[in-house]
Amino acid sequence: MLLIAAVLLSFVFLSPDSAAAQTTDYEIVYPEEGYFPIERAELVAANAGRLAVYDAAAHAVLVLSEDDAAARMEAPLSEQVTGLWLTSSALLLRTTAQDAVKYYFADLSASSALLTPTTLDTPEAIEYIVADSDFFYAKSNDAVALYALSSGALTMSKLIDDQYVKGRYIFAADEGVLYFYAVNYSEREYICFDTTSETAEAIIPDVGFLPTAVAYCGSAAAGGILADGLGATLKVVSSANGSTVLFDTGIAYDENTVFAADGNTVYVVNGSGVDVYGLDFSAKNATLIRTLSMKGVQEGLFAAPTDVAFSPAGTVVADPGNSRLAVYSDGVIRYVSLSSEAQDGTLPVHSLAVSKNGIVFAASDNMVYALAAGGSALSLERYCGVPSGERITDIAHTGTSLVILTDKAVYVCHPYTGSPTRAADASDGVAVAAAQNDVVYLMSETGVSTFSVSGTALTELVPFRTCDLAGASDIAVDFAGNVYVAFTEEGKIISYKNAYEGLQEQASFELTHPLYSAHPVSVTLNGSEAYFASSDCFVGKADVGAIDEENYHPLPHPDTDAAEGYSFAAVTQDSFLFDEPDRFDTMSAIAKGTVVLCYDGISAWEGHTYVYSDGKAGYVENSVLQSRSPDEVNSRYTLAAGSVLLAHPLSDRSVTVTDSTVLTVTDNAAGLDGGAWLRVSYEGDIYFAPASALSPYVEPVPEVKRVFGRASADRPGGLINVYTLPNTASAVVTQAADGTRMEIVGESGDFWLVAFDGKTGYALKAEVEMEGLTTVQIVSIVLCCAVAVTGLVVFVVVWQARKKEKEKE
Repeated sequence: MLLIAAVLLSFVFLSPDSAAAQTTDYEIVYPEEGYFPIERAELVAANAGRLAVYDAAAHAVLVLSEDDAAARMEAPLSEQVTGLWLTSSALLLRTTAQDAVKYYFADLSASSALLTPTTLDTPEAIEYIVADSDFFYAKSNDAVALYALSSGALTMSKLIDDQYVKGRYIFAADEGVLYFYAVNYSEREYICFDTTSETAEAIIPDVGFLPTAVAYCGSAAAGGILADGLGATLKVVSSANGSTVLFDTGIAYDENTVFAADGNTVYVVNGSGVDVYGLDFSAKNATLIRTLSMKGVQEGLFAAPTDVAFSPAGTVVADPGNSRLAVYSDGVIRYVSLSSEAQDGTLPVHSLAVSKNGIVFAASDNMVYALAAGGSALSLERYCGVPSGERITDIAHTGTSLVILTDKAVYVCHPYTGSPTRAADASDGVAVAAAQNDVVYLMSETGVSTFSVSGTALTELVPFRTCDLAGASDIAVDFAGNVYVAFTEEGKIISYKNAYEGLQEQASFELTHPLYSAHPVSVTLNGSEAYFASSDCFVGKADVGAIDEENYHPLPHPDTDAAEGYSFAAVTQDSFLFDEPDRFDTMSAIAKGTVVLCYDGISAWEGHTYVYSDGKAGYVENSVLQSRSPDEVNSRYTLAAGSVLLAHPLSDRSVTVTDSTVLTVTDNAAGLDGGAWLRVSYEGDIYFAPASALSPYVEPVPEVKRVFGRASADRPGGLINVYTLPNTASAVVTQAADGTRMEIVGESGDFWLVAFDGKTGYALKAEVEMEGLTTVQIVSIVLCCAVAVTGLVVFVVVWQARKKEKEKE
């Protein structure tokens, strides 16, 4: 009976229950089928739709069934398992310890199968045991005892000491019939013995061969004995005579081969797992149906998965044991191999990271690659390397930069630089993880370092936080700041509250499964679940209550327009501006002396004030704030057209000034944002205005209209005098020809003060003809001109006149 396909689907891939207090069931996600949680198979038994395998690596027995729940039972410590048999309802286990033989049985019909010590003391000196659906047959040199499960105990139901069962035999059993090969007589015999009637149904002397191991296979219509001893392959011989070869299975066999049969299915231990063959009696052949293995090179299996990541290309699993990446998308597996890199010594990739725009990065020991997609094909392209002699331990991507952890340091590689920059020493680093706001966590076994990433630089965000993380293998952080750490040997994931003073354990998720315990070597968060690569060659997932961006609901920031008022304060020491006070990974540095705008009465956190500074709003501890008063200005300024006035820098209330406006600047807003603001009075309210949009107001000087006239002599071509003083007795400065154009710049009695050709003096009004103005207009304009002419000009004219008068004397 072919049971494995159904059993694996029914019992290996179980849906997880919701996490209980300190434990949570996990689900095996990959491989999607064919996964068999046995690392080193040594013994196999099959009967009545069940398969049992002893895993020497785990020192445990795994039982799979079509009908009953799967069971995994630990073998007794310090005892060597030497035998394994199955009936339809019970498992029998034989062990040895210090040359003492012990037996254990398990009731497979019980809700929880356990190995229980039992005694097989009849017959004495048991040498050989086989089983069929109903009984275990224990044979000594003289007798055969039949044992069966009864009332929860393994009891003997019959002892047969007929002459035909005496002697040393190799035999198989089916439905109460024993098929013996005699091994201790000079004449080899084959005997079919019915235990119900206790009679020999057939005795075949001189049987053609003597096997060393047999198993019953086939059915009543086509019964056969699967036997060795006929060469290097297993043969199916007739159960009627024990010698006629029905067909050669082609299954390789040597003295170390362990096999079992169940109907037309044969199970052969291959060292790490079990090969499953189907027998076709009509076609006379055996076909390998599948290989049950924890690890392998076959499609869908892993040799040593180390990391898992989620990207637009699909779910990516690093499998360095097979030197490849497996990419799962829409039920299709695509592989990316590094075999072409073997020539330059590049090792298989083991760590994964995904950027915010979906680029997958994969790291080997000395090189980081970027996963490139060309149609349906995938390839790895070199991205950057690390210095010779250093080995890459882990990678993470902040969304802007790639962070690389080696066994000696932390490097940051920004896309614009093209090569990694050494940013910090880290000889004891175990793993790195990226979180929101370009925060990076570096985990060691003694605690966590926390950095802020900017370009290729790392800045310590908070001091190193000590925490016992011995045995930890990987770290991840959800969107709410909770930290998740995987512990390989302990088979658990622990979540921590990400407190400033240290990591505080919240829950320990012991990873449990009906068949096997997980050993996570990595942890990746997706929704509320933690996906992990297990050293047991699978990828599992467990619901750990992680919070992603979609389900993250932080306390809303307060409405700044609802503040009772605001004031200014200076930060008295280097501190932090928190987006949320209990989330240090949301904080940014704020330097000593920085001026902040404080909003009164709206802080949602005790001991903190909600403030604005340098384009950001957040919470600052009250203890580092000292009140600051702005400097008064009270001067008139011109505000540029199109400028926006704000009630405060975060306000939704604003006024846009359409035209250039003259207003009063009241103060300098205490130097907020480095002097970027001035507070102004506008239409009866106080607003914040950008200092860059304001300029000092200058009182405008009215523009004077210039007045001209022409010299008018008593005859054409004549001359008029221009005097130093408004007196014809004063010195003549110059003479102007009839029609000369001159500017009227002043008036004194009967004289105009005129200027032309760089000279200034007085001319009689009667000798100057004004250009196009009435006398009233001339008087008005001249008065304005007199006011506008600088004192210097008048002084010069007067000084020159007096000088010439003295010279005449």
